[in-house]
Amino acid sequence: MNDSNGSNGSGPSEPGDTPAGWRPSAERPWRPAPRDHALYLYDEGQRWCVERYFHPQFQAEDYPNPDHHPTECRSYEGGWPGWFEDARAGLNGPKGFLSAYLVRPFLFGRPRFAVTDLDVRLALEFYPEVPGQADPFRCTIAATSIRNLVAHLSQTADVGDGWREPRYVRRGLTD
Repeated sequence: MNDSNGSNGSGPSEPGDTPAGWRPSAERPWRPAPRDHALYLYDEGQRWCVERYFHPQFQAEDYPNPDHHPTECRSYEGGWPGWFEDARAGLNGPKGFLSAYLVRPFLFGRPRFAVTDLDVRLALEFYPEVPGQADPFRCTIAATSIRNLVAHLSQTADVGDGWREPRYVRRGLTD
C-alpha cells in the first residue's frame, strides 16, 4: 500500500543544485536545503509530528534524520480493532485495525515553485489483522472537516434504538 501524500520532491540533481552531484540515498533522501535557500524549502515540519525530533532543526547538520517518514509529518495515531466491511457484498470481512492520525506533507528540499499541497489532513487507515486477507486502504479528509465528522459520529453513537432526531451543526454550535 502506498501510504504517502506523494513525492517529497527529491528527484535527480539538476544544474545549480547544491551540493554538486547530490543524488537521493538512504542516508540523504532529501535534497539539501539551507535555511534561506532561494530555490528549495527548508521545512521544520509540524510541531505535532510524532517524529518531531527527526526534523532538521534538531539535527547537527540542519538536515532531517533519515528515520523521519519520507513524505509527510504524522501525528500520534489512535487505533481500534474492527471488521473490514465489503458493502458491495453486504458481508463483514476479515478482522483488522482502523487508525486515525493527522498528516501534512514534509516539504524539506522540495522546489519552492512546486509546493501546492499545504493542507493538514485527517488520515483514516485500515490494515487486516492477517496480511493478505484484505487489501489495506487509506483515505484522507481535510482537517477542517474533523468537527463535522465528530458531530456525525457523536450523533451516530447516540442512536440507541436505531433512530434519533437529527442534530444540526452550524458554526460549531448545536441547535
